[in-house]
Amino acid sequence: MNLLKRYVMRDGNLTLIGAIALVSMGFGIAYVALEYLPSPLLKAIGMALGLALAAIGGFSGRAKALDLKPFTNDPLGWRKAKKSYQNDSEPHAEKTSDKTSL
Repeated sequence: MNLLKRYVMRDGNLTLIGAIALVSMGFGIAYVALEYLPSPLLKAIGMALGLALAAIGGFSGRAKALDLKPFTNDPLGWRKAKKSYQNDSEPHAEKTSDKTSL
């Protein structure tokens, strides 16, 4: 588990080594599926699995560039924002003006 945290995932995102490993493993699975599996159904399943792994590895690089953390329990921080809204116990009164315009 410590090896995973150290080399593959760091701060809620994949490291460069982890992303390269996931992309290459995905393309490897897709190649093996196309080349060696006998049935067209198994080839399609293998291609889908391989390309999905490659896509996850590729999109993790984009998420890192945008400073998103997709591999955490709260990637966008919405839970923290939701708690801050619930802490407001007083309802906000609408501001109305006493002046009437004609």
